[in-house]
Amino acid sequence: MSNKIKGINSASDNNFNLIFPVLPNDINIDRTLTLNVYETLIPEISFTEDIENWQGWDFKHISGNMDFSTWTFGFDIDEDFHNWKKIFQWMIIINNNKDVAGADIEDYMVDASMYIKDNYDNTIMKLKYVNVFPLSLGSVTLNHRQGESYLSSMVTLSYTYFDLEN
Repeated sequence: MSNKIKGINSASDNNFNLIFPVLPNDINIDRTLTLNVYETLIPEISFTEDIENWQGWDFKHISGNMDFSTWTFGFDIDEDFHNWKKIFQWMIIINNNKDVAGADIEDYMVDASMYIKDNYDNTIMKLKYVNVFPLSLGSVTLNHRQGESYLSSMVTLSYTYFDLEN
């Protein structure tokens, strides 16, 4: 039995797009950002289950808020490093280790949407991430195979929550 998602072409390099329609004001290059994601997991969500015993019966209930894990994924870097530079700049304006030591993070949060597309470029699922900001930007992988060069990196994002939109 195959683990493939129906309608998604495993040979395509752009079935997963993460779009930031607006980046923080301090980023001096254009304020939109699109990443072609090549590897990701939809982040884990969880909450804490408490069990109380009353007269010999166990009663389960949820305590606390839902927890959304950070999100790490791999993305393709464009040929002039434009998308990688935007994430780098975003991180520098939050905390540059020179003259800004931890800015007010609420000023640098934005929303983003992950589009999962089929072979015909139709969106089959959309995930909206709210209050996103980068926590880490991974090493750049330079790869040259069969006469073609590939640039990629990983990024870890923090966010408040995500929701499904159709």
